[in-house]
Amino acid sequence: CQCELPESYEAYRKQQHRWHSGPMQLFRLCLPDIIRAK
Repeated sequence: CQCELPESYEAYRKQQHRWHSGPMQLFRLCLPDIIRAK
């Protein structure tokens, strides 16, 4: 749907960065707990 796209290319790039970096940030936060659980 056209209305769901970011308004500019810069906004699109920021959105993609957030979507990419969010799971990695969560992984880094959980990694010590994962290692200790073994």
